[in-house]
Amino acid sequence: MKFFFLLLFVFLGTQLYAQQYAIQIEVRDEDNNELILGAKVHSIDEDKIAVFTNGAGRFTSDLRYHHVHIYAAGFEMKELDLDLQRDTLLVVFLHPTSLEMRETVIEHALISNSERTSSVSVTSMNREEMLQNNPSSFAETLESIPGVTTNNVGVGIARPVIRGLAGTRIYVADMGLRQEGQQWGNDHGLELDQYGIERVEVIRGPATIVYGPDAMAGVIHILNDIWPEANGLKIDLLSGYKTNNNNWHHSVGIKGLKNNFYFNARFSQKQYQDMRVPIDSFTYLTFNLPIYERRLKNTAGLERNASLTLGYKTARSKFWIRGSYYHLNQGLFSGAIGVPNAYGLGHENDFKNIELPSQRVGHFKLDAHHITRLKNNTLWATDLGYQRNDRLEQSLAHLHGVVLDFPSDTAHRFVLETYQFRTTIKRTLSNQTKLNVGATGLYQTNKHSGFEFLLPNFSTLEFGIYAFAEQVLSERWNLNFGLRTDYARVESEQKKRAVIQQGQVLDQELAPALNRNFANWAAQIGLNFEITHHHILKFNVARAYRFPRAVELTMNGVHHGTFRHEIGNPDLQTETAYQLDVLYEYHTDTRVLTITPFANYYNNFIYLRPTGQFSPLPDAGQMFRYAQHDAVLSGAEVMFQQALGKQFNFTTKAQYVHAYNLSLGRNLPFIPPLELSLEPEWKMGDWKFMKKMFVKPIVNYVFAQNLVDINEKATPGFLLLNADIGFQVLSDKSLGKVHFPQGMLVNLGFRNILNTPYLKHLSRYRLLEITEPGFNFMVTVRVPIGG
Repeated sequence: MKFFFLLLFVFLGTQLYAQQYAIQIEVRDEDNNELILGAKVHSIDEDKIAVFTNGAGRFTSDLRYHHVHIYAAGFEMKELDLDLQRDTLLVVFLHPTSLEMRETVIEHALISNSERTSSVSVTSMNREEMLQNNPSSFAETLESIPGVTTNNVGVGIARPVIRGLAGTRIYVADMGLRQEGQQWGNDHGLELDQYGIERVEVIRGPATIVYGPDAMAGVIHILNDIWPEANGLKIDLLSGYKTNNNNWHHSVGIKGLKNNFYFNARFSQKQYQDMRVPIDSFTYLTFNLPIYERRLKNTAGLERNASLTLGYKTARSKFWIRGSYYHLNQGLFSGAIGVPNAYGLGHENDFKNIELPSQRVGHFKLDAHHITRLKNNTLWATDLGYQRNDRLEQSLAHLHGVVLDFPSDTAHRFVLETYQFRTTIKRTLSNQTKLNVGATGLYQTNKHSGFEFLLPNFSTLEFGIYAFAEQVLSERWNLNFGLRTDYARVESEQKKRAVIQQGQVLDQELAPALNRNFANWAAQIGLNFEITHHHILKFNVARAYRFPRAVELTMNGVHHGTFRHEIGNPDLQTETAYQLDVLYEYHTDTRVLTITPFANYYNNFIYLRPTGQFSPLPDAGQMFRYAQHDAVLSGAEVMFQQALGKQFNFTTKAQYVHAYNLSLGRNLPFIPPLELSLEPEWKMGDWKFMKKMFVKPIVNYVFAQNLVDINEKATPGFLLLNADIGFQVLSDKSLGKVHFPQGMLVNLGFRNILNTPYLKHLSRYRLLEITEPGFNFMVTVRVPIGG
């Protein structure tokens, strides 16, 4: 602790006066030495972007050290570390490429924002790229990234999975703060507006040092408030339709900057009917049951989102506060609770009605953010947040053998309130050395009510501090390392119920009273080696940990939407991991090959294990128990891109995870199988009234998953054919004073073109032998207005 405060004292020392530094920059083509028109210089340290319309410009600042990204369309991005000691002329040469290059910048400087010095794998997507995927949910947007898949319940609920791990092993950061909405449930979606996300960055692999224990598998960093570069007003209109479940979705956003004042408001809505599946019946517990009209009853839903951000900035600081509300009303297939019955599967000519069982979720969020850039190349960022997640799971009491004295359809109600903070200080000591220290804290309470029991009331307290450093060893060698320590306390109430045994009324304990304390430490060291301009090699070794969550310690009951009875283990210990990640990249101006193997050893790995028992509760299904064993998870992602001229691009992706239980000598459950995809893309350019048109067929083959735990079902493989088409209409037009910089952006999507019946291993409906959705045609139209 003393070391941490000493670092704070060193970082916050400021200069008595500011000196103005300047540098003249020319950006030229490496092949012909010509100036590159429209080149951009992004100063990460000052968070400013300068556009050099004529290929040259002047860069001034009162910060001495700058890490800058210089990029332009058709060229590889270049990173430079500038020491502005005197006025000078700098000529920068960019290497031409036929492949689309992305800029990777982590906001808030939480981790390295340099691709050269970062030893973790970071993939970014902007709003346009996310919309091109035509996803049904935000989590499904990320499935185009190798190593990422989803746990899903139909088409309305999905959670991301990174390298076979999900839930509380993935840190979902919304503008730096951890999204808290009952992450333990695989049938609980992310309470986020997918149309309000401006940028997302996904870290595959351990990021525990900076983000905390929940980042053991990776981080999904969401950016909703990217401030405009200049004064003005921007309006974003979006509307779309999906044929499979008659999904209409609309979103309108308006943001603006006037002098120093910023605002951003958005409202979005999705409404959809029962989804279509390419089968007429399914088999569950030897019962063969019909699917009338090939539509899965009670899978309709309604989702609404509203948010408002207000901000103010000065020359050195930004402050903004945001409030948002998410609402979901989602039906669950009638067989989700109890054994499905044929007489209860009919639609009665109503495909949009939301019946019982169902989920109702309300998520309110209020957060405040502050960033100050001090005069001595020090950045200080603070985030404060409050979240209230109100989850209502509804069902009919008599289906569970419950007789109530009063009418109620509330099987479970969870009210989770979370208070949290994060503060980060980053100091650039020189072009070679950067230090980053920070502290995080969280306090939350969870209250449960309803005619069924699943979780007791509990509270959680967490606090952690960390230090992270980046060191440039030479022109080709870079080193980063860090340390972290955390403390956590979990308290829960005892829960009993009265049972009758041999004529006597006895108290049966459903969950014990707990008061447990945990503490642990993490370490990470990464090394980057630029072998040549075309070959890059990265190594990252980490010790990570994760504390048992209250749900893993105390759960005992039927978990609606997962078709199983789940039981916790109050004796679980801290889970620790030793992780090795390697990244090799080979790139030229026409091809890129990236291979990212990984190997993780887990001591006391916590997981939900299927048993051979069925629940004593009425129609509750199979019993699953939280267990803890030593395990190894290993695998790799591979991506290869080849440009064939200016118009054709060929991408191949592969991802694989193998998870083995060392203690029991068998496979771990709920691991995605080997997956391959082939994505040729034809960029047609301008064609008739359409501009920037592209056509991209997608062939996706998922192998059978036979490496399963005992009592877990294997899943056969399948082949899917999908396609995406996109173009712009009326681009760069104006109507009076209203400017349409991109015109109308149209994205067309075709999913499961062959209407193939297939089972997804991580789908919750997999346990019922119900296939994923059939053919789906999707169209999304977006109209950005304003400059």
